[in-house]
Amino acid sequence: MDPSIRLLLSLLLLSTPVLAQKYAIHAGTLLDGTGAAARHNAYVTVDHGRITQISATRPNGVTIKDFPSDTVVPGFVDAHGHISVIGLGEEADERLVNAGNREQWALCNARDALASGVTTLRDPGAYLWTLAMRSRIEDTGLRWITAGRQLVKKSPEADMDEMFAEFDGVENARAQVRARKQEGSEFIKLRLTKQRPLPTLEEARAIVDEAHRLGMKVAAHIDIPFDEGVKLAVAAGVDSLEHNAPLRLQDDKTYAEIVQRGIIVVPGIGNFVARFEPLWVDAKQIPEEPLRSKLPPILISGMQSHAEELRQQAMEMKKNGFDAEKRLPQLREETLRAYKAGMVLAAGPDTGVDLMPHGRLYKDMEWFAEAGIPIEKVVQIATLNGARAAGVEKQTGSLEIGKDADIVVLRGDPTKDSSVFQRVALVTRAGRVVFDENQKWSPCSVDSPKK
Repeated sequence: MDPSIRLLLSLLLLSTPVLAQKYAIHAGTLLDGTGAAARHNAYVTVDHGRITQISATRPNGVTIKDFPSDTVVPGFVDAHGHISVIGLGEEADERLVNAGNREQWALCNARDALASGVTTLRDPGAYLWTLAMRSRIEDTGLRWITAGRQLVKKSPEADMDEMFAEFDGVENARAQVRARKQEGSEFIKLRLTKQRPLPTLEEARAIVDEAHRLGMKVAAHIDIPFDEGVKLAVAAGVDSLEHNAPLRLQDDKTYAEIVQRGIIVVPGIGNFVARFEPLWVDAKQIPEEPLRSKLPPILISGMQSHAEELRQQAMEMKKNGFDAEKRLPQLREETLRAYKAGMVLAAGPDTGVDLMPHGRLYKDMEWFAEAGIPIEKVVQIATLNGARAAGVEKQTGSLEIGKDADIVVLRGDPTKDSSVFQRVALVTRAGRVVFDENQKWSPCSVDSPKK
């Protein structure tokens, strides 16, 4: 049997519901994703995949899944993660991934995301081969919203990647948006990078206008720091800004415009923390439990080797004047400033890059908490705000009657300890149980790369 088919069948068997079509989850604490204060002793009733009741009263005639000391939250939305990469960085990924096993890894990533509570992945950059896997990815239970290939300004001198699609001129920019729609993209990723010339404002506006005409949102990747790129994206009318350049922006007028227009910002600082973590954490302790027990052993070994590489790089950077540990307090200040200003933030640490495998979204949530954002707002950042960025806020992102039963139970109370985000007891996606800590978990078995 083809290895990818074998893996898919195992995923489906492991994802078989263990609860009846109608049931209720009882938890000591409920954080509904809207930013509202915690409720206590709550029952969430699910019927045929949707939330039908939220009450402090025990419902009659239904199976109860009881978590009296724990917390129920909406399924997490990873607002910036790539299903096709595994968490080692481009060069290190190539040691474990090639055309012979990449589909296995993508399915494994989906499974590991679900086991961590991520029920929706907003993927701002995917390959054509990944788009062709859509039905298999979604069969795992994961809701996958992708931009497909990223739009980049044409430049003969720039490196070209198979994930890129070039444009040049207003009409060609519009045509490239239409082409992405035909390929299966659900939103547009516009890459504003120092490695290429910036598009003109007319080109950027043409991309946004055409995408909006087709019912698609536009996300702008912006290098860091890159004020000119932020200003161009805002002037063009994009819907979201990816990476933390907006948090560093010194132009008060543009900063205020981002807030006023409700442009969603996905800073992904958990990625920065993970990349420099080997400076203060032994490489052999990365990643932490319980994630370590969920990931394939070959990936754990790869992460630890890559962590040592990153530690050496960080030490060299420190010699040359960049001290990551001194940068952290500034990042906290920038994050808290954005929150206090009313900026709409979403969680998404560029999952799949350096030391950020699928399943480690909690690094971003812990970062927001560490910056001083209240936990009920952190949950909103990791759920409803991400759903808004993905355009699926009517289906998911909060525990509300009528929405899909995308539900996570966390062991403990995150209002008292943000590390609780790491401890997932139960995950449902549209009512279907896709992870249960009481069921035996076997990490993915992925073939070694074929030479």
